[in-house]
Amino acid sequence: MNSKRRSVVRNGLIVTVLLLVIGLISYFKSSGTIVVNFVDENGTPMTAPLKTVGRPNTVYKCTATHIPGYTLTRTHYKFRYAYGTTQQQVVYHPQVVASMDNLVKAKYIGVSAQDVTTNTFNGVQSIPYDQSDNRLRVLYADNLSDWHTFSTNYPDVDIQDPTLYQLGQFWFIAYTGGVLRSTDLTNWDLIKTNTSPKFQDIIAPSLVHVDTKTSMVFMAPAPKGHTLESFVAPFNDTTGQPRLAKAKRIRGVGKASTSASLYKGQDYYYLTYGGQASGIVYIKRSKTITGKYQLVRKIVPPKGSCYYAPTFALNEAGKVRGIVYSSYYYDESSDLAYNGAFMQSTILKATAPIPFNGNFAFQKFGVIKLGAD
Repeated sequence: MNSKRRSVVRNGLIVTVLLLVIGLISYFKSSGTIVVNFVDENGTPMTAPLKTVGRPNTVYKCTATHIPGYTLTRTHYKFRYAYGTTQQQVVYHPQVVASMDNLVKAKYIGVSAQDVTTNTFNGVQSIPYDQSDNRLRVLYADNLSDWHTFSTNYPDVDIQDPTLYQLGQFWFIAYTGGVLRSTDLTNWDLIKTNTSPKFQDIIAPSLVHVDTKTSMVFMAPAPKGHTLESFVAPFNDTTGQPRLAKAKRIRGVGKASTSASLYKGQDYYYLTYGGQASGIVYIKRSKTITGKYQLVRKIVPPKGSCYYAPTFALNEAGKVRGIVYSSYYYDESSDLAYNGAFMQSTILKATAPIPFNGNFAFQKFGVIKLGAD
């Protein structure tokens, strides 16, 4: 072999070795990501997803956590890493019959918007601002301080500001942007609220039954768009839509307010809402449904905390049994730190607040007392 040919062979071997070395380095430096999503049969998140990084073609072993009221086809899973990011699912199956039996025997039923992808520690759920991923949760209790999550397949839709309302055989859950309707809290009609040129955002709605009619109370941007104002409109329970053309402004609500709730007492209409800046819960009353509402009482939060999203707790006959409100503060990372919901058993005078306890630090919470008082 002449020197020229030997040089070509040598150079070829060098290139081959270099390519092999580069390939090995790339292989050992390369990684794949697996995101394991823990969901119910509707694909709705149950807990925070698990994210893991590993070498492509290797296997990640996962043991699924037990969630009360749900079963798994198996508890141990194997997922193979690939280049890039792959999404995997672990599906939980609700024990609806057993959970329903507990619910119908309970004294109270409630709804809450929960960031199910963020864990709760020591009763506090700290969430980066504007990064929450809220889903509906239905809860029940015999004791107001001990709530249990109803096991079912939940609608996979972002839920903000839910309120609970019962009309005949139907349960209605009104939330920002829509209404859920169900007879069994398992099968859902998802009804998106139709907006109008005047009301392009329907925020924090709640339903109220006055005499023989149902109305929706909601908040919407004021004409100049700088603040929110409260309105009441007739509600069609068949279509699940408010008649926005008939909406009337509620007078006497503070301009910087959040999520108004209303009910009709024997002599007055009562209204509650939270002060957006102060975190104070206001309770007012009026002889007419549209006001002007006059102050009856304030619930002032401890220094450093804010109360928000107050709602009246009613029984099945629509009679008031207290007021429920939630609480938050900003932690050292300026994240929203939700630290529970509370109930006072009277609305006209102060009583010791009862803290709600459960699997989460409850965000906005609506309550109905079941059965006879």
